[in-house]
Parts: sequence; structure tokens; C-alpha cells
Amino acid sequence: MAIRNDGDLSLFGQKLLGLMMEKNCDTPKALAKNLLEAKLVSVNTRGKDAFKNRENAIGSIEKKIRIHLHSADATCLQGEFVNAYCKYFACSADFLFGYTDIRTPDVQIREICEITGLSEEAVNCLKDSKQDINEDNAFSYTSWWSELLNGDSFYAIPMAWLDYASRIVEILDIDKHIEAAEKASSEVELDLITKQLLDDDNHKSLRIIRRDKEDSTLGAHHKMLSCIEHFMNQYADQWAEKQHPNYGEMYYRSELNKRKILKAHEKDM
Repeated sequence: MAIRNDGDLSLFGQKLLGLMMEKNCDTPKALAKNLLEAKLVSVNTRGKDAFKNRENAIGSIEKKIRIHLHSADATCLQGEFVNAYCKYFACSADFLFGYTDIRTPDVQIREICEITGLSEEAVNCLKDSKQDINEDNAFSYTSWWSELLNGDSFYAIPMAWLDYASRIVEILDIDKHIEAAEKASSEVELDLITKQLLDDDNHKSLRIIRRDKEDSTLGAHHKMLSCIEHFMNQYADQWAEKQHPNYGEMYYRSELNKRKILKAHEKDM
């Protein structure tokens, strides 16, 4: 029988149920079977009637899982089940008990997340994209993002984005206000003169405000793109300069030698 994710479950029960759903274990019995097959819980299934013992073992594990789901807190968990849940759901005990939103059991990644405020997905992306590069002028994703985080753009770009996004919120709010006024006007009948005066006042003032907001939003959008463009251009120039640090002198020597050879050839003619 499936367990419903409702108010009958404690916070721990809801956390455990959410993890079960991710693994397509919609019943405690399904989870019990998986834990037993993965050998994460130790129950004797040997003997003359191995099948019966196995069914009994699944029933015993299922009973404990139901207790865990419906308990007031996680104090009823035995160490074996804490270990089994953490391994099966690939999470830390702190995540299982609701002490942190960072799921990974990797202590290093968790520390990075806690120190930087980056999500676990972002840290894993940086980790997986890291390249062992010995040359300063070689391109890498992590180096690119590191350069962004080191400069003024770390603050300038998100602040410009926030200003732009906030203005979009204001426009959406005005649209909701206009929509509400039109809906109310259709539901309440007023005499023609009163209705025209009210509609003119609402529509005129709101649409004027909206037009002004659109103008300011365009300005904020331009500023945001300018911040991004400034960083892109600046970093592109810096990176391009590093690609051929000594080539200017090399090209000069090549051209000079070419001309010396031609000049010597002229004298021999």
C-alpha cells in the first residue's frame, strides 16, 4: 500500500518519502526489497525454505520502514538503517535528518557549498569541468568563471540583472492591476457616465505609468547588457594578448631576416 505525502507524516517521514519517490519506491515494501537486494541491511534469508525466509525478511524490513515513516522524529532509527538509507539514497545523514539542504555525502563538496553559498549542482559542475592545464593561455571553463568571480563584474552583472528583473516585476504588477480593473468593470454595472469616468481614470493613469516603466526597463536592460559586454570584451582582450606573448618579436625577426636575404641577393646580381 502506497504512503501518501500528507500532514500525517513528520518532517523526517516526509523527507524519507520524498527520497523513496525519487527511487520509484512508492511503498515501504518496495524499498524493503531494494535494501535487501543491495545487501544494505543484514537479515538471514538462508535455510531450508530460503524463499519463505526472504519474504519474512522483507516483511521485517518493511515494518521498520513504516515505523520510520510515521515516527515523530528520527530517534527510532537504528545505525544500520541510517547507513542503509544514506548509501541507497546517496545522501548524508545530516540531509536525511533535515539538518542541511546539501545532499552529497562528500564532505569537501559540502564544505565548499556552505562556505561559498553555491548549490551542490554548481560545485559539482565546476568540479567536473576542471581541467589540468599547465599553460596560462589555455582555455578552460573553470578559469573563465574564476576570472568573472575575481573582478568587479561579480557585483556589477547580478546587480544590473536584479534592477532589470525588478522592473519587469513592476510591469507585471501593473498588468495585473489593469486586468483586475477590467474584470471588475465587467462584473459590476454602472451608469455610462460613471463607468467612463472610472475607466478613463484607471486606464489612463495605469497605462501612463506602464509606459514610463517600459522606458525605464529598456534602460535597465541596456545597462545589464553593457555590464556583460564590458566583461566579455575586457576578458577577451586579456586572453587574446596571452595567446602570442612573444610572437611580435618572432615576426619581426622573420621579416628582418627575409629583407636581409633579399638585400644580399641584390648585391650578388
